[in-house]
Amino acid sequence: MITYHYEKTIHKKNFLHYSYLSYEKSLSLYAYEQAAFYLKNFVDFYLSNQLIDREILQKIIDLSFLLQNIGKIEESIGYLEKGYEWACKNNRIEEEIEFLLKIGTAYYLLNRPNALPYYQKALETAEKHKIMVKNPYVYTFLGAIYYFQYELEQADYYLNLSMQFIENGSLENTIRTYGIKCWSDVAKASFEEALKSVKEMEKLIPQIQNPVFLAQIYHYCSTYYNAIDFEKALKYAYLSYMHAEKSNSYVFLYSSLCTKGMVLNRMEKSEQALKSFDEGLEISRKYQIFIGEDMYYAQKAFTLILLKRFEEANQLYEDFQKQKKEVHEGFLSFLVFIYVRVAYFLLKERYEEALEKIDEFLNICENKKINIMKPSGLELKIFILNQMQKTDEAGKIKTKLEDLLKEKPELFFLKTEAEHILSLVRESKNSRKPGAFLTQNIKESFQLNNIVQLAQIISNGPETEDLLKIILDKALEMTGAERGILLLFNPKRQEWLYSVRKNFSNPEYFIPESILKDLESHKKGVLLNDLAFSREENKIFSALITPLIFKDNLIGALYLDSSLLKNLFCQEDLEILKVFTSQASLALSHIQSDSPLLEKQEEEKEKDDVYERFNISNREKEIVQMVLKGLSNNEICEKIFISLNTIKNHLKNIFKKTGVKNRIELVRLFQGEKE
Repeated sequence: MITYHYEKTIHKKNFLHYSYLSYEKSLSLYAYEQAAFYLKNFVDFYLSNQLIDREILQKIIDLSFLLQNIGKIEESIGYLEKGYEWACKNNRIEEEIEFLLKIGTAYYLLNRPNALPYYQKALETAEKHKIMVKNPYVYTFLGAIYYFQYELEQADYYLNLSMQFIENGSLENTIRTYGIKCWSDVAKASFEEALKSVKEMEKLIPQIQNPVFLAQIYHYCSTYYNAIDFEKALKYAYLSYMHAEKSNSYVFLYSSLCTKGMVLNRMEKSEQALKSFDEGLEISRKYQIFIGEDMYYAQKAFTLILLKRFEEANQLYEDFQKQKKEVHEGFLSFLVFIYVRVAYFLLKERYEEALEKIDEFLNICENKKINIMKPSGLELKIFILNQMQKTDEAGKIKTKLEDLLKEKPELFFLKTEAEHILSLVRESKNSRKPGAFLTQNIKESFQLNNIVQLAQIISNGPETEDLLKIILDKALEMTGAERGILLLFNPKRQEWLYSVRKNFSNPEYFIPESILKDLESHKKGVLLNDLAFSREENKIFSALITPLIFKDNLIGALYLDSSLLKNLFCQEDLEILKVFTSQASLALSHIQSDSPLLEKQEEEKEKDDVYERFNISNREKEIVQMVLKGLSNNEICEKIFISLNTIKNHLKNIFKKTGVKNRIELVRLFQGEKE
């Protein structure tokens, strides 16, 4: 209150004095948010009045540390850049180096590639002025950057440099150096070396009161115990979270939740793990903390595999790929994503692709010496080779795995983990709908009757649009599905046209592109009982999609689903639908060449593109369609019950949006699009 009072008066000296006292008091209580608030008051005054000296530079660095811990990383960069600018102007080389390092750290926390150039520039500046950087800080963060890229030799080089100067560093840097060194050793499966770092960190625990430092120690150590002692790993992850929460250190709240999720997966508590990953990602979005974001998404996808939600896991991978463009091949997350992809391919029995991916996985492990992941990869490769009848090669890989586990028996749990994934794949393949109201024999008889009825209807030669509706209706009857879509495939445009929808409340409902792309590539029906594209407002419990094929050419697809029953469809449904769709495909084969329906849908698609491009409203679209049919303004009035003046105003707006001068040019615009 005293600080607030003096802020509103002309007594700036008292305001600064009490701001600093409040900062020190908040810091002593590890209340980082409050400490940052009061220190900002202090620093802002000196910066705005250009009253900068070495002491104020140090306060800027202290403020950046607080801001980064409470998730205000972008704001910290602004202060650091001002300090760096002053250091450069005043030829303060040591401070210049310090600020380069701190700016690099901020970008490291944001997971941006320009972190490394800042560190390198700091070292180059030091070398140019013949300054020996004895602060281990820079070497630790360089080690961390290379660790997260899984360049483990480079990481070890810088971490060993940091260890040489560890006595010159802060307690926080000592913890970080041991922590990253521990992680690097775990990745190489050098558990004895990792344990040395863990013991050094655990010795520090009784001496530390700062909850941020305790959060760091427990976080680093929990990662080690995740490979050795799951119960202890979970305990340490909770302790890390608790201490981070106490000090509002959002960076370590975020980090601890990832470790917690990974441990819960190891303990087969994947529903809880999923909640942990979602909570961490929410903190990431809220506070713009992106270091390790790739790993969060990869581990979430892996968790979905453990929950037998294969389609959703694969969709998450594809969405993340689109969002991030690519996942760096050195990142551990890249390996986890490959693992997820392999599991998905195994479910779909796409063994060639699974083998290609698992070889990629094992090559990265070998080249980067990531021994911790090898047993899982080798176990999956043995299974894939056996499925492909390559038993001799599978035998050689089995021997290789056995030799590895003899050398490092502590990795056996990873072989078990891979076996568990394979069992989940088998369970998902063999799943059958529970409690069906029809026995299989009755159901098959019912399905065959529908096939016969379709043949009779086709022989009567119905119109194409009627035929499409009949095919979809019969498919719904055969399978007990609640809703359905019949799509036509346009090979010329490589596009799917949504021809008939049944029982959808949302007329704009679309099937994810990844599922349709899979259908184009493999031309096989797929069960989608663990849907990725289900949303709260449109929950789907069961679904399938099957192609319409004529003479090896894809001409369409049937999509069926249910928002009421789980596991409604099984493999037998796909088999019986093959017979049904072969009849339907024969009847629809003419659509590929000369169907007026397909031409009509193409025209509508082209028109829709124009409407979207010129931001034409629904009412304006309605009027344009009537103009294209040759209706006059008076005739349009009668059709849609609005005044002549309103029609004229709408046309005026349409002409303005499209850049045409009259009705004739408007018609030409749409016909031109077609041509």
